[in-house]
Amino acid sequence: MSRSLQAKLLRFLEDGSFTRVGGNDELKVDVRLIAATNRDIILAISQNNFREDLFHRLNVVTLSPSRCANAATTSSSWRRTSWATTTAS
Repeated sequence: MSRSLQAKLLRFLEDGSFTRVGGNDELKVDVRLIAATNRDIILAISQNNFREDLFHRLNVVTLSPSRCANAATTSSSWRRTSWATTTAS
């Protein structure tokens, strides 16, 4: 992602405002954003390819693959327990 696009994304995340392509009016929205990457962002920051301030703005909640796998196991275990409880009643 280019540095200029990163700056625009950071501005959007900070105040929720943007301008449509070809437009002149600034619009404001209230959205939530989910971002993912397969790249080493810390390395990209150290190589000056990714803005550190944008990283901190995006890095609110971090999910690792092992955490997701544990969540799937926990949820299927909960469903089995919940089903057994409701059918026994």
